Amino acid sequence: METSIFDELLLLPFFQGMSKEQLLSVAESFRLDFRTLNSKTPIVRQDELCQSLVFIVTHFLYPIYH
Repeated sequence: METSIFDELLLLPFFQGMSKEQLLSVAESFRLDFRTLNSKTPIVRQDELCQSLVFIVTHFLYPIYH
């Protein structure tokens, strides 16, 4: 069985305890942006205003914006 990105997100401590249906409901309210970056791409910069929540999983970047 293939694992979806939502299945991977449910493994993160931030989402533990949520069902897949609950996570999908959250995903309807927030913009999820999935990116693949090379190793030289900065993820955050010093003194930059924080506007997202970022998860890095298995070399994937998962920012969540409200």
